[in-house]
Amino acid sequence: MTLETQLAASLVGAKDVDYLDRSNLDALLREVHLSSNSVFDQSSGALRGLLGRLDFLIVIEASTATTARVRVVNVETGAVKGIAICEVPTNFFGLPSKATPDCVPRVLEQTVAAAKAQSAVKQNRLAKAAAERQAEEQAKAERGKKAASQQQEADRKRAGQERAAKEQKAENDRRRAEAEDADRKQQAEIERQLDVLRPRYDDATARISAESARWEGVRRSLASSGLGLRSDVESTLSNARRTADRCSGLLSSRNPEQLSNCLNRLDNILYQLGQYR
Repeated sequence: MTLETQLAASLVGAKDVDYLDRSNLDALLREVHLSSNSVFDQSSGALRGLLGRLDFLIVIEASTATTARVRVVNVETGAVKGIAICEVPTNFFGLPSKATPDCVPRVLEQTVAAAKAQSAVKQNRLAKAAAERQAEEQAKAERGKKAASQQQEADRKRAGQERAAKEQKAENDRRRAEAEDADRKQQAEIERQLDVLRPRYDDATARISAESARWEGVRRSLASSGLGLRSDVESTLSNARRTADRCSGLLSSRNPEQLSNCLNRLDNILYQLGQYR
């Protein structure tokens, strides 16, 4: 029995060790269509593909029929986590025996220790990943809650603005209606006052026309004797015509208050012309 066979038999019998010999490995590589270049990561030496699912690989390298080097390789990183030099065990007489090589317990001890450390690393990694996922989900939930709250606040503000706009529009419509109503009442009152003043205006303008005609006759009569109207009479006549024109403008512009004052002044002027007669 060769040393490699002895080591293989010892590892096959060990618990927590899945042994895969060269012939099985070749068959597996052919089955998954892997080439020798794609099995290992050239940068780190870590195993890829199906073999990458393993934690550790025990590699036996027999340099001679009686000596071999055994390495424990981390599949993920390619790091060597244990190494031992194995020799063929001998009996009392110095002859090769079928006993388990002394290196096997050391290799198994190194493998178990490395596996425990690797398991702790994986557990920490999984716990960290779970915590990060939980934190991310919580942060996502908080962001969603914040976004929902902001949307609710925006909706509330928009609703308040729309309500305020409607209320403002209603208030503006009310004020406009009141203003239009007040304007209608004012125009109606102005028209009423003008209706009262129109007879006075018509009477005053008729009297102005009569006075103008009367004094024009006096002017012609005096002119035949080489005389003329007194200057105060001429001035009063001119003032009466200007005042009548002003009253006409006030009637057209619908200003009853000033029209009333204008008609009062015109009455005074007409009275003065009557005194001149």
